[in-house]
Amino acid sequence: MLENMRVNRFMAWAEVQAWQERHGTPSVLLTDSLVARGVAKALGWFGVKITAFARRDVDQALDRAKVAASDRTAAKDSIARLTAALNQARAGSLAG
Repeated sequence: MLENMRVNRFMAWAEVQAWQERHGTPSVLLTDSLVARGVAKALGWFGVKITAFARRDVDQALDRAKVAASDRTAAKDSIARLTAALNQARAGSLAG
C-alpha cells in the first residue's frame, strides 16, 4: 500500500508539471508538513515550478500565486473550507 501511495503522489506531481506547461502558472503548495515542503524543493531541482509555504506564510504563498489583492479574502476562505473538508475526511477515514 505504501508503494501505491508513492506512485500516486508521483503521478500528482507529474500532473502539476503538465498543468504548468499548458498554462504557464506557478504552483504553490501550502502545508505545515516539512516533508512535503522538502519534496517540493527537490522537485524544483528537476525543473518543476513549485514553491511550498507553511500555512503561517499564506500571504507569501498568495503573492507567489499572483492572487490579486481583491481576491485574497475569497482565496483564504476557500483554503479554510478545503482544510476543514480534508480534516473531516481524515477523521472519517481514521474512524472507519
